[in-house]
Amino acid sequence: MDTSLQARGIRQTLPSAAFHIYIGLSVLFYAMVYTSAPMAIVTTAVHDDGLYMSLGQYLANGQWLGPFGQFTLMKGPGYPAFLAFASWIGIPVSLAHALFHGAAVSFAALRSRRFIAGYLVPVVLFTLLLWHPIFLTSPFLRVTPDVVLVCPLRSGPP
Repeated sequence: MDTSLQARGIRQTLPSAAFHIYIGLSVLFYAMVYTSAPMAIVTTAVHDDGLYMSLGQYLANGQWLGPFGQFTLMKGPGYPAFLAFASWIGIPVSLAHALFHGAAVSFAALRSRRFIAGYLVPVVLFTLLLWHPIFLTSPFLRVTPDVVLVCPLRSGPP
């Protein structure tokens, strides 16, 4: 009697372990592919890429948002804080984007397990969300918060 309960417990944990291993390996492979893609940095866009990078650099140096000027509060400090955090832990921006995307998709797939009995639908959901081709196109291979903060599947204005 006791061995059948143990065997049933092992059978129930095996799909869960395989699911978590699949998620981990997929995010690792996605990060390798994403960091291999050429990333555009438009430093002359002083109101977008350049502003985010300079604000992130100030935050990474511990100078809050730098000297106050007309552009300091033009954009929110969330994405510059993300860039500063990536700088503090010493990873490239493209890897930080890939890991953030992988973590968000993993969270969605793992949360879907609360509502879906099997593992097939969460695996398909995770795979389709992680490998959606729009994340490997030029608008999302830039240093902009669109990569981290905007859902590309949304249609119309926010």
